[in-house]
Order: sequence, then C-alpha cells, then structure tokens
Amino acid sequence: MTIITRVLKRKVSTDNFDIRCAQTLCFAGGVFVLALGSWKLNTFALTAVQILCGLLLVSSVALLLVALGLLLPLAHAAGKNKECHPFEC
Repeated sequence: MTIITRVLKRKVSTDNFDIRCAQTLCFAGGVFVLALGSWKLNTFALTAVQILCGLLLVSSVALLLVALGLLLPLAHAAGKNKECHPFEC
C-alpha cells in the first residue's frame, strides 16, 4: 500500500460527529428552504392557486430534509447491525 492510500484511509472524525453534523445541516437546510422559498414566492405576481401550489411544494421539500435528518442515525445504526444473509455474502 502506498503512502497516499494509507493517508486517505485515515479517519478524521468519529461517526457520531459526522451524523450530528449531517443531521444539523438537514434541519437547517429545511428551515432555510422553507424561509427562502416562501419569501421568493412573494416576489412573483402569482395567483392564489399558484401560491398555494408553490407553498405546498416548498414545504414538502423542507419536510423531506427534516425527515432525512431524522433517518440518518437510524440508517447508520441499521448499517452497523447488518447481518450477512447466505444469498448476499
């Protein structure tokens, strides 16, 4: 193994720290998308139906980011406890 591959395989931080950072970014991203999308929808000359559809779409993206942030620790825990089935090994 060369020195470059050994250096690149080293861990810089712990898994818990990485999960917390990604979770925080997802939660902050959800709030940011909701606030920026709502503000930007007000700048356009839209009808009531277009505003309603836009707000529903913006809120669905924000909720998806929040759901992703909630699922990150569960996905990591499931990956660590993964059993090897005969057909998958």
